[in-house]
Amino acid sequence: MEIPFALGHYKGRSLNINAQECINWFSVKDYRGGKRDALIGTPGIVEFADLGIDYPIRGMHVFGDYLYAVCRQGFYQIDSSGTVSLVDDIESLSGVVKMDDNGIHMLIVDGTFGYTFDGTTLTKVSDTDFPGADTVCFIDGYFLVNKPSTGQVWASGSYDGTSWNATHYKTAEGSPDNLLAVLRGNRLLWLYGAKTSEIWYNSGSGTPPFTRIAGGFLNTGTGAKFSPAFIDNTPYWLSDERQIVRASGYVAEIVSPRALDHVFAGYSTVSDAIGYGYTLEGYSFYDLTFPTENVTWSYEISSGEFHRKALWDTNNGFMRHRGACHASFAGKQLVGDYTNGKIYELDLDTYTDDGDLIRRVNVFPRVRPKDRGRLFIPRLELELEAGTGLITGQGRTPYAMLDWSDDGGHTWGPEKWKEVGKIGEYGERTIFERLGSTIGRHFRLTVADPVKWVLVGAHMQGPFMSER
Repeated sequence: MEIPFALGHYKGRSLNINAQECINWFSVKDYRGGKRDALIGTPGIVEFADLGIDYPIRGMHVFGDYLYAVCRQGFYQIDSSGTVSLVDDIESLSGVVKMDDNGIHMLIVDGTFGYTFDGTTLTKVSDTDFPGADTVCFIDGYFLVNKPSTGQVWASGSYDGTSWNATHYKTAEGSPDNLLAVLRGNRLLWLYGAKTSEIWYNSGSGTPPFTRIAGGFLNTGTGAKFSPAFIDNTPYWLSDERQIVRASGYVAEIVSPRALDHVFAGYSTVSDAIGYGYTLEGYSFYDLTFPTENVTWSYEISSGEFHRKALWDTNNGFMRHRGACHASFAGKQLVGDYTNGKIYELDLDTYTDDGDLIRRVNVFPRVRPKDRGRLFIPRLELELEAGTGLITGQGRTPYAMLDWSDDGGHTWGPEKWKEVGKIGEYGERTIFERLGSTIGRHFRLTVADPVKWVLVGAHMQGPFMSER
């Protein structure tokens, strides 16, 4: 009897949020064209560059042949080999930094100040009309920024991030809420307010020469100004109702499941959430980290499923992922660490987080007899990809750990351990026996060895009996 397993966090029929977890696995449909669902281990991270300072990477941007990053007050240049050079300092010491460029120079904003960089010299914007900004984007010759605590979007001079005019702004007037973020996507200007959002295009009228598209008004704002991100030509963000949404035409389509919305509703703070999107080996992800809550959620677009991306600490349990910001550079998907000044490559063939073991947990949907009697389970086989062990060290003999809950995820029994197969032992089968009986059970699979992990099937093997 095949049982379901390849579902995301808080999916399936369970209403109990203690069950149906998916941590450091992501769901794949039609794995390798075989028309079978699978769970694959999330990408590990390997160091690409070290800025040498134990503070968060505040932002990253690619300009010309280099990657640029801000850490503490330092503005750094990184080449394709990961070699780091300090360019100069900015004035602020903390907070998210956003950047964009016009092909000639960059504009860097930190919520208060602006800076331009021409590839050689970093210069603070001295124009007294500069409005300050949390976010920035470049479209059709103009740097566009939000003026904090207003509904206004401001435009720079033509191809000139140093030049600002106090009359060169427009107001998102569909609703009187404050404008929190600007975002470029498909040559359109997306304006995210506290309660509403608007989509503008280059109409050639006024300065900035942008006007709201007919019908381009959404009754959905954002609860976190740094959450909007474009991936697969679609914007994703955390809404003002604490739901993860994406644009579907001129409508905000909810993609987070109701149980996850319930979790978000219980967070003390969501306004500091940071989102980014990327594609890795054909899989596209929108990652959203809640720093105050110390948790990262990830949405894989093709499967439509969520999972948690997490570090494991033996004292504190699962914590947020290391990634605080993202850039695509030198053929790599890179993330900046939120603590230590390192930049990492996300890699599906790396099985640790910068050397730390990745603990992966998946709780299967509840199994129960159809007649609401008692189900006896002699054996359970997990169809894990075998033979992926390492030559030496941890992972030489990979183990799968299985436990279960018969009370909806409130309590869990002792773990059973089984070998998955040493290197080259491709035919090894992972079978757990003498699993007792239940009126309804969640199985939980845990693995932690630094090897490739793929789960393609789970089967309860009979005979089964059911009695009332």
